[in-house]
Amino acid sequence: MNEITAAIEKAEGFLVLGMAEDAWETLEDLPTEAKNLSRVLEIRMECLCILKEWLKVCFLGEGLVSALPKSAKIRLWFACGLAQTGRIEEARQHAKEAARLDPDLRLRMLDEPALAGLW
Repeated sequence: MNEITAAIEKAEGFLVLGMAEDAWETLEDLPTEAKNLSRVLEIRMECLCILKEWLKVCFLGEGLVSALPKSAKIRLWFACGLAQTGRIEEARQHAKEAARLDPDLRLRMLDEPALAGLW
C-alpha cells in the first residue's frame, strides 16, 4: 500500500469514528498532487458537512460539481450544503442527481439530517 492510499484509508477511518478534523488534517499532509484526487475531495466535502461548515461546502461544491460531474458523493454533500443555506430547490436537484448516479446513496440520503427539509 502506498503512502497516498494509506492516508486516504486513515482519513476514512477517522470519519467512521466521527473525527472529521483528524480526517481533514490527515489529508492536509498529502503531497500536493494527491490533494485533487476525487476520493480526497469527496472526503473533504464530507468533513466540512460533519463540521457544519455549510458556506465552505457550497463554495467548494460549486467548483467540484463542475470538475467531477459524475461524483455522486460530491453532489450529495453539495446538496447538504445547499439545503442548509436555504437553497432548497438546488439541493433537491443535486440530491436527485446523486441518487441517479449512485442508487445506493438513496437510503443514506433519507437518513441524512442535513437533507431532512427536502423530503
